[in-house]
Amino acid sequence: MEWTAVYGPGGEVPENKLGAPRWIASSADHIFEEPPKQISTKGKGGSRRVLQGFAELPPSDQLELARDDDEKRALIAAHAHWDAGDSRYLGEWLARAAQLPDFSKLLEQRLRRAPTEVMSLRAEQEAAKGKPDYAQVCARHRALSERTPDSADLRYIAVRCAPDDDARDRAFAEGHARWPEHPWFAMAVGFDANERAQWRQALPLLQQAAKLPQMTEWMSLEAARTQRAIDGESAQAAGAGSLDSRQLKTFLAIEQGAVPRQSPTWAYVALKSGDLAAALDVSKASPEQHAHMLRMAAASDGAPAQMVQEALRQPNAAEPELASAWALAALAEREHDAGAARLREQAMRTDPEDSAKIAAFFDSVRRGGAVSTEQAERALGKINPRSRGIAYATAVVMLGRDCPRAWRDGAKRLLFAAERPYFS
Repeated sequence: MEWTAVYGPGGEVPENKLGAPRWIASSADHIFEEPPKQISTKGKGGSRRVLQGFAELPPSDQLELARDDDEKRALIAAHAHWDAGDSRYLGEWLARAAQLPDFSKLLEQRLRRAPTEVMSLRAEQEAAKGKPDYAQVCARHRALSERTPDSADLRYIAVRCAPDDDARDRAFAEGHARWPEHPWFAMAVGFDANERAQWRQALPLLQQAAKLPQMTEWMSLEAARTQRAIDGESAQAAGAGSLDSRQLKTFLAIEQGAVPRQSPTWAYVALKSGDLAAALDVSKASPEQHAHMLRMAAASDGAPAQMVQEALRQPNAAEPELASAWALAALAEREHDAGAARLREQAMRTDPEDSAKIAAFFDSVRRGGAVSTEQAERALGKINPRSRGIAYATAVVMLGRDCPRAWRDGAKRLLFAAERPYFS
């Protein structure tokens, strides 16, 4: 982007978004550097042209700056092809690149340069899941590990191909026992403990894994979520300040109300405080955000009947987010709405793996009667903490004040305010 730093009384100059060209000619005064805070002139001020890059931004923010779909695809492919193996956003770029038609060729080129790169080998496994060549990929990865038995990285990759969850979890635990300082095994064992709600066992392992540059963004957030599970929703995650995660910092800013009122993110601050009308008003600038916020606000404690009906009548979202999709399904069930079954099916499609478990919990709560909280918990089973929180949130929406306190507290601890309806 080219923009103008104005000094003195001069008016603002519109910025010029340049997209992601391979070559560019620029007459900017400052190229990929900050302009000075002030300048000395004999007149009434002045200006400096600045050419600014945004390579440090998360992928979603970078893609918003692209001018069209072709440029977005080129940007994704470039990052997925060339980013270093320990780049903080490589995992997300690879996940996005997996949707491109030439992903297999791109991944082949990465692995030719770095045959034992963990992120690329993980991506290769994920891309092959559910496809005929998955067994072949795993056989090749196991052979890599067998040829280099002292490599913790390759043993970790081979274990990911274990035939069932229990066998994989046991092998991860064995790997962690052998290589206790290895962050990938720490992550795997910590994540397993988290899925079993063994929070105190999980926390130090997740904090260890968060020191991996390419896992910092995700693991810092999960460590903070686990800290909240232990100490409550107002807890500040141990080490959160030293673990650099943009998403975590945004969530914490919302929790603390430290968001500029003119920012679209302020809608979540309003939602957190229970000001549902303000949350909807602020989100109007973005139709997608407004639809999401309507689902969350309508499922909140104290939502007026008109808001509830508006949410239930809104068109189906093309790709609803997991938390808001299940919040709306729970709302429809509570209101005995004719579209309840359709909304439950829509929620099921948002994340097939976790939604099957959330649905089992949801159906157990929906049946009510003599069903105990223990039976509902067994139906939920082993699941990642955010999805567990989403399941608990469906119970809060459906049961209201009759919801068991453990589930209401669990939803508020495991989900940040920006991830759930308002619960008083």
